[in-house]
Amino acid sequence: MRDLLEVMLITNKSNEKNQNIHKTLINFESMKLHIDWDEAAGEAWATVYRNGTIVAIIGIEIPIIFVHFKDKLVIDNKLKDQYIIEEIIDFHECIWKLNIEEYNLKFPSVPWHAAEEAVNRNRFSTRDFWYATI
Repeated sequence: MRDLLEVMLITNKSNEKNQNIHKTLINFESMKLHIDWDEAAGEAWATVYRNGTIVAIIGIEIPIIFVHFKDKLVIDNKLKDQYIIEEIIDFHECIWKLNIEEYNLKFPSVPWHAAEEAVNRNRFSTRDFWYATI
């Protein structure tokens, strides 16, 4: 298992709310990709789909994009300056572990909500992380 917090902290990107999120999403929409994000509900993640399949999950408060490895070309160079880009083979594969207490201290604007019984903190997928922090 990879430590997700280590991935999120190896960058010099700001963990402040992404001020360019609307430009980022317009960029994806221009590629005929569907964006699922409920801004009014305060969702912490925007999910990008092509024909019903996840292409990427974009952090609203945390500057990270999880992108399917086959779709990495949708990430232009401008985004690479603003986000951590983490290539994912399968959004449902359990590849992560996380110290929840430390994560919540580092990223209080996107806290982990899922109960231990709902998502195993020592073995979870990118989609589980989305669920636990949406």
